[in-house]
Amino acid sequence: MKSISLTGLLLAGFATGIPAQHHAVVAWGGDQNGEVSTAPDGNGFAFITSGDIHGFAIRFDGSLSGWGDDSFGQISGAPQTGGFYHVAAGTAHSLALRA
Repeated sequence: MKSISLTGLLLAGFATGIPAQHHAVVAWGGDQNGEVSTAPDGNGFAFITSGDIHGFAIRFDGSLSGWGDDSFGQISGAPQTGGFYHVAAGTAHSLALRA
């Protein structure tokens, strides 16, 4: 098993994700709506959050990356511009703070 260094942890909904030592998103748990299998690949994530059936991460460049259920546009409706420093995922909505 690979050892990881936790820099942040948020427990909510049915799936949980943590940024690992290379700032990659690692997800596990229920995956009925892509909460785990569609989590973003790569490195460079500064913050993550999870709702009931979707998640969001902020990259170090301030851009958003969302995954999971998008039934109410909680992912596809996210602004494509950067400059974000905090994001929250609800049941059927998401919110973000821009600098």
